[in-house]
Amino acid sequence: MTIYPESLINFLGRNVEVRPILHPVFRTQTVLVWKRTNRAKAVLNFVDVAKHLPTRG
Repeated sequence: MTIYPESLINFLGRNVEVRPILHPVFRTQTVLVWKRTNRAKAVLNFVDVAKHLPTRG
């Protein structure tokens, strides 16, 4: 059993049962981690966009 992001459910295959968690106080935290030495433009752009997204809390 695991908690899986809804956006990735279609990648699980047909042999996996999926059930939503419907509870008013359930929350999960998502974090962004990257290797600081990776200076690829795509990584830097992604991190920049992510840093400027509004947070919910």
